[in-house]
Amino acid sequence: MTLFLKTSEVFYIQHFIIDLTLLWSKQQIEESEMVIIQQKTGRLANRLFLFSKFIVNAIEHNYKLINPTFDEYCKYFESTRENQFGRFPISVRLDNGNSYRTFQLKTTLLRYIVPKTSEYEFIVPDITNKQNLNDPAYIDKAQKKTIYASGWFFYEGENLVKHATTIRSFFKPDEHTSKEIATCLNPIKENHDILIGVHIRRGDYRTWKSGRYFYNNETYRYYMKSLEMQFNELGKSVAFVLCSNESISLDWFMDLNCFHAPGVMISDLYTLSECDYIFGPPSTYSMWASYYGNVPLKHLEHSRDHIHYQMFSALYN
Repeated sequence: MTLFLKTSEVFYIQHFIIDLTLLWSKQQIEESEMVIIQQKTGRLANRLFLFSKFIVNAIEHNYKLINPTFDEYCKYFESTRENQFGRFPISVRLDNGNSYRTFQLKTTLLRYIVPKTSEYEFIVPDITNKQNLNDPAYIDKAQKKTIYASGWFFYEGENLVKHATTIRSFFKPDEHTSKEIATCLNPIKENHDILIGVHIRRGDYRTWKSGRYFYNNETYRYYMKSLEMQFNELGKSVAFVLCSNESISLDWFMDLNCFHAPGVMISDLYTLSECDYIFGPPSTYSMWASYYGNVPLKHLEHSRDHIHYQMFSALYN
C-alpha cells in the first residue's frame, strides 16, 4: 500500500523529526562559557599542536578549555593521564561524563541541524578561511558561550612562544619513555659531538601528495653525507639517529655513524627532540620535536637539493 502525504504533512513530519533529534543531541551536552575541541584531527603530533594552540590561547585570554579528542594519547603524559593542568581550567574530560564517542555523535548531529544559537556555536575553519585564535571576535565568543572547535585550521603563533615552558611541562614524556630515550641516546652522545635526528616518513607518504615526499634511502644518505662533511670540516664528529614508521636497515648507511631510535612512536618523537638538529620531509611529527626541544629543523622539499646546517631553525623560536 502506497502512503500519500500532503506537502504540509511532510513539512510537519520533517520538523518533528528534527525537533526530536535536536532535543536528543542537546541532552547532556556541555552548556557554559568554554571552548571544546569537537573533532579528532590527524594523529599524535597534529593533536599535540592543536591542543597546545588552544591551551596557550585559553591561558592568555582566560577561558575554560576541554579537549576530549586527546583520549587515546592521554596515557603518554602525566598531565593528561591524571587530568591535572595546574591552576588552569583545562581538561581532557567532559564535565558530564560523556565518552568522546557519545559526545562526538551528539555534537555532529547538532552541528548539521542547528550550528549556532545564542548559547553555543560551531567554528569550522578551512584552508581558505583560517581562524585566528587571537581575533577579538573569537575571544569574545569563547568567554561568553560554548564554542565547539572542529578541524585543523586554527592559527596561534606568539602565545606558543610565550607559554612554551608551560606546554613543555604539560607534555613532558613520562619516566618510562624518558628512560627508554636515555638508554638509546646517552652512549651515542658520549662518543659524538653532534647528533642529528633523521625522520624517515614512509607509510601514508607513499600516496600523500602523489608521493612527493616519499624519499628513498639514497636521498636520506645524500643529505646525511653532506651534513657529516660540513661538521667534520669544523672538527666535529657526527652521529645520526633514524626514526621511521617502517623498518630501516642500517646497511644503507654503513659509511655513516647511524643508530636506530627506540622504535616506539612516542619515544621516537621525543628522541628527535633531544637531538642537536632534525631533518626530514614536511611533517608535524618533526615540527613537534623541534618545538618541544627547541631543536633546529630543516624540512626536505626535494629529493636532491643543497643543504647546510645554517639553514636549520627551531620552530616558533
